[in-house]
Amino acid sequence: MYSYCMSVTLVVGFVYQERERADILEQYRSLSQTAEKYETQSHQLETEASNLKLELRTRDSELRRLREKVESLERQIEDVC
Repeated sequence: MYSYCMSVTLVVGFVYQERERADILEQYRSLSQTAEKYETQSHQLETEASNLKLELRTRDSELRRLREKVESLERQIEDVC
């Protein structure tokens, strides 16, 4: 009887450990997928930020050019008047 109880206890313990192992593996898979998703989003946001910085520099440059043109035209008007 003792031997049987020990065998049952070992089997139950083994089943419990296997279930726990499977749960941990599933958590790992889920966390890995989440991390991969966040990494992809991070790269996308970095690319978008880089594109926006480039667009901002381009527009800033265009704004400076237009301001200089306005100043030049104002000087021409003053010279004519």
